[in-house]
Amino acid sequence: MNIDSSLDQLNYEKYAKTLSAFKDAKAKKVDDGYELTYDIKNKEDFTKLANASGNKDQLEQFESQVDKVKGNAVLKVNKDNHIDSYKLNAKLTKDDETADMKTNVTYNKLNEIDEIKIPDEAKDAKKIEDLQGGSSSSSSSSSSNSSDKAS
Repeated sequence: MNIDSSLDQLNYEKYAKTLSAFKDAKAKKVDDGYELTYDIKNKEDFTKLANASGNKDQLEQFESQVDKVKGNAVLKVNKDNHIDSYKLNAKLTKDDETADMKTNVTYNKLNEIDEIKIPDEAKDAKKIEDLQGGSSSSSSSSSSNSSDKAS
């Protein structure tokens, strides 16, 4: 699983741009904005919705483990065109087994928090993938240095 792609999903702006799957949703005016309901009638509908989220690692795993999907996704947008919430309710079926998937996401306090200052040490930090990859090469280079000294 790619850590960067998972973290990107937490970014509100990037999330808002991935809502192409909702272009076929049914829109309904509610008191403080709109609700968009996307009906999931089959595995292809769910795959379309999941593809829009951009998490291909989880989608590949899902496709091999599920035969049927039925449910809906509801996106609520307020009168200022900000996403307030996202709810997914789906029943997943593989052979004779079923599982219920429920996701509830609420966005609040957007642009209402103080600036977060990132320390310089964090800005210059190496990614964990780089550290994991670098540990095997550093040990092999140190062993070759010690053999040079021995001869």
